[in-house]
Amino acid sequence: MAELHVKEWRAGYWIAIGGVSSMVFEDDYEVPKYFKKGAQNGEFMPKKNMKEGKTIQKKIDSLINVSIHELNMCIGFDESMFKTIGYNSTNDEYFLFTIGEDWGIEVPIDCEEIATKEYNSLVKEAKIEV
Repeated sequence: MAELHVKEWRAGYWIAIGGVSSMVFEDDYEVPKYFKKGAQNGEFMPKKNMKEGKTIQKKIDSLINVSIHELNMCIGFDESMFKTIGYNSTNDEYFLFTIGEDWGIEVPIDCEEIATKEYNSLVKEAKIEV
């Protein structure tokens, strides 16, 4: 992203970790002609009908992504429309996820079930906005 003068980017709603659905350039950077306006004001994506745009899009497509579906499958949850696990990545030590009590999911053996109070405490320690 630094190479492209991008100061921030947004993942798609279907992506849990990684991914790029739009980019915001540094304030003083003149956006090249091989980018088009994105969904929100000030956001851009490469034009796929231009050589330079295709090259950049290939780089974006090669980034590691974890979709929300893949994340759900990690704990054996076959999600339904608008029903997916919640999650927070706090640091290298914890990856927190939440599920509804009535979803009938057995917590995987490599996970530890904790109370909501402890979950909120870990999120607060990591200064994650929820």
